[in-house]
Amino acid sequence: VLDGFEYADLAAHPALVLIPYTKSVMSFFELYRMNIPIFAPTVALLARWDSERQLLSERIYWTKAPQPNRYPNTTTLSPNTRQQPEALMHWIGLCDWYHFPNITYFSSWSDLLRKLRATRLSAVSAAMMAANKRLLAELRLTWRKLFVRMFHGIEPGSRLVPHDYRKAMRALYGSVPSKREPSCVRESRPEMGEWG
Repeated sequence: VLDGFEYADLAAHPALVLIPYTKSVMSFFELYRMNIPIFAPTVALLARWDSERQLLSERIYWTKAPQPNRYPNTTTLSPNTRQQPEALMHWIGLCDWYHFPNITYFSSWSDLLRKLRATRLSAVSAAMMAANKRLLAELRLTWRKLFVRMFHGIEPGSRLVPHDYRKAMRALYGSVPSKREPSCVRESRPEMGEWG
């Protein structure tokens, strides 16, 4: 366990064990992009740890939050509980690390130790690198398509935009945003179960 770290220090390690404190951790994406093999608890193990020890301490922000609106094809399971095993399994199963390829899952500490010894880390790292390259190519294509739609076929950087802010806003959007400060009236207090 490191008390603070630099990414260069992490890159020197052959693998890492992810013990998350919440459902989405930005460092997971950064470490995955570095092709460092990641070992994570199975959904069942993480759900058990959260139920017994509140491991995912930041997963539930407002215990009195109302149920979200119901839409077709959505669950009625509460995301704000630790007492319902089915709900825990459902919502924890949506954590980021369960949807990336090449993550190694362990179901107990002894299973983790066995997998740390047996896993060919260089092969996992190579597979992560290939997955990252594929994702980068997909993202570039997606952004190119979005830019074509956003700029109606005009190449980004090729349109003439006035250097003056007010003139540019008028030319591009037909108006200039108001300088008036927005209202600071608080209409919702989700922590109290009040929604404006």
